[in-house]
Amino acid sequence: MQKKFDLKSKIQKLPSKPSKIQQEGIIYGQFSKQNTIFTLTTLTGQVKTSVSNGMVGYKNSKSKTQFATQAAAERLGQKAKALNFGSITFVIKGKNKGRKKCVKTFQKAGLKINMIYDQTPIIHNGCRPPKEPRR
Repeated sequence: MQKKFDLKSKIQKLPSKPSKIQQEGIIYGQFSKQNTIFTLTTLTGQVKTSVSNGMVGYKNSKSKTQFATQAAAERLGQKAKALNFGSITFVIKGKNKGRKKCVKTFQKAGLKINMIYDQTPIIHNGCRPPKEPRR
């Protein structure tokens, strides 16, 4: 009798290790006078995680500080490394203390920054003022 050829027994099972392929992502930073919100997305736009100053533990007037923004950036850097992100594009919107510190914090977390975009809206003379009342 001939023995059947069993393909399943010939295939070696690979150990289940996390993949070492690091993916690229985009970090959106919204800097306002009161708070800072960071959002980490993939290149296709899927939101993976987000962090704000309040989520880190800074509430009320403490969330306006540069240190709170840096702490939120540090937390997002840790989450990005845990989600296997290697290189990022940083999109900045708004003016606040700590914008430059965030870039250094992401680099300290081990993320490679490919590009930095500044999408801060610029006012070009504003809206038309209302008509003067007649006298």
